[in-house]
Amino acid sequence: MLGPLLYVLYTAELEQVVARHGLRLHMYADDCQVYLSTSVDDAPLAVDRFTACVVDVNTWLSMIIIVIIIIIIIIIIIIINTFVVRLLGLQLEHRCITVSDNKH
Repeated sequence: MLGPLLYVLYTAELEQVVARHGLRLHMYADDCQVYLSTSVDDAPLAVDRFTACVVDVNTWLSMIIIVIIIIIIIIIIIIINTFVVRLLGLQLEHRCITVSDNKH
């Protein structure tokens, strides 16, 4: 259940990236296809739009992969922390630092 939800969240911005170039995005299961319709006379312009779209999708993908890696690292740290605490029977203590005006 979580897999499809994460996929939808992951690809939500992709449609906006493609739409900025006037192209269409078809998504099914784990597949995404970008397409457009054009006349033969407008083919060079369509190729330019498609090329610009591919560049933007590549940029978006590079950024989203960094975000996903950061999220995975955070999850791993939480899991390791939880495992160590349970394994060693340790409890995390929350400590506060109090600032006072007392001069000694």
